[in-house]
Amino acid sequence: MKFDPIKDAILHAGETVRKAKPEEGLVVKEGRLNFVTAADFESERILKKAIKKNFPTHLILSEETDSDIKNILAAEHLWAIDPIDGTSNFRFSRGYVGISVGYVEKGIPIAGFIYNPFTNELFHAQKGEGAFVNDNPIHVGKVADLAKATVLTDNSYDQEGIRQNLTMLVKLNPTPWVLIRGSAVLAFCDISAGRADLYFHCRLKAWENPTGFIIAKEAGAVIKGWQGEAINFLSPKAVVGNEVLVDQFIEAINK
Repeated sequence: MKFDPIKDAILHAGETVRKAKPEEGLVVKEGRLNFVTAADFESERILKKAIKKNFPTHLILSEETDSDIKNILAAEHLWAIDPIDGTSNFRFSRGYVGISVGYVEKGIPIAGFIYNPFTNELFHAQKGEGAFVNDNPIHVGKVADLAKATVLTDNSYDQEGIRQNLTMLVKLNPTPWVLIRGSAVLAFCDISAGRADLYFHCRLKAWENPTGFIIAKEAGAVIKGWQGEAINFLSPKAVVGNEVLVDQFIEAINK
């Protein structure tokens, strides 16, 4: 399957987001600091148009559009879109924003693109072919001691999600270096590129996971549930990093 049209579309969407005014069309959604803007909808429009033109029979799952897909994991051809992951960052001009498009076949992520238009970095991967940023190969880091690792997590739009993530951090002793930056898809990219060592979250979404999963796995990362179990992209709880750190994290939070 040729993914060039989707690559072109995500770059186009990114240019639109980069030039957009964050306050335009601003709507506050349910939950704290949860926004949608005109740029979210325009990015989504561009991406969906490209998918429908090039893959007219494929299904689309997107954050900003209600879906009536009955069995997501059974879909033969599914595209998962997050038009702007990190809308709060976009709203306040923090520049840590990812546009995400992932392709899935029967529950298995096959390919994905994540683009930060403010750094002009395009992360991409295809099953069995490795992971890249701007066509340069990337690999998960080799840190083997969780106490010396850089660990990423994120806030959640609901208070319980925030408390749960922070509770997990408290269980790590000694405490590693921790970053909370506000975009799950870019966190997956940071792990994949060795810029940070481990990422975990308890409120991940089905439209952001497929792309993050395929890029991380192709970069050599493992992805497990908080009990060490195998998970699919519908799981809200995941930990990602090299296998040594992931296993250390799982052991620490389950003591």
